[in-house]
Amino acid sequence: MSCSEASPTPQSNPHATLAAVYRQAVERDPRSFAFGYLAGDLHTGAYGAFLWFASADEMLDFLCTTEVALLQFDEQDATRIAASLRRAIGTTRDVARLDRHALSAALEGWSQILWIGRFVDLCEKGGSFEKSHRSEFRAVCGLGMHAGPIADDEIDAFIAFMTAPEEVESAARPRSPSALTRIG
Repeated sequence: MSCSEASPTPQSNPHATLAAVYRQAVERDPRSFAFGYLAGDLHTGAYGAFLWFASADEMLDFLCTTEVALLQFDEQDATRIAASLRRAIGTTRDVARLDRHALSAALEGWSQILWIGRFVDLCEKGGSFEKSHRSEFRAVCGLGMHAGPIADDEIDAFIAFMTAPEEVESAARPRSPSALTRIG
């Protein structure tokens, strides 16, 4: 059997299909796919990537389906957690009104929603996560330590930092989840 025959394809491996859909959401340009979230685990310092979607509905559907499926729960647990997420979401589609703590509680400790919102809010708003993330971006890129709104001439670098921080940062300075631990 050759390597290509042994490698699972997205069509033959449901997890590979989910991973491909996840990767696609990570690689989207948030200027066009303006709704996003970041999930992770503050206790271990492990966190995923920013995921971007065309609409709040698409993002919330992904959270309740693909995100849950990627955590690989058995069917009963996946159904319960997805139902809990749907209850936490309720009828709101205004991402500013979503309670990320309720969404995290619905995930029962397996993951936490560290940030959820619109790209423009991440670039301009004054929440603790937004400020910490902008400050970390600027520190890593040698642009100072301020946490003000992202300027037009910083936007491309900011997007690169969110989608591939390991390519933006120097190898001598590993990325610290310090900005994430201040969320609270």
